[in-house]
Amino acid sequence: MKRRSSIIWYILAAAIIIIDLAVKRHIIASYSAGERFGGLPGVCDFIYVKNTGAAFSMLSNNTMVLSVISIAFCIAAAVYWI
Repeated sequence: MKRRSSIIWYILAAAIIIIDLAVKRHIIASYSAGERFGGLPGVCDFIYVKNTGAAFSMLSNNTMVLSVISIAFCIAAAVYWI
């Protein structure tokens, strides 16, 4: 039973990642940076913004530093998990 539950979670995670990537590709192909689209008029809009950093643009334009931090975190998480 536990194995089946784990498989369902893996499938759900994969589906979320695939949907996320598909939406991002659609936005990049359909809109230019700064363009407003969708949402509820007068209530909320979506604006296509490019962020080259981490959350809240921390370390903007430092993709190498962000890559090293991400790889180090993944290795640490894997070691902890094992």
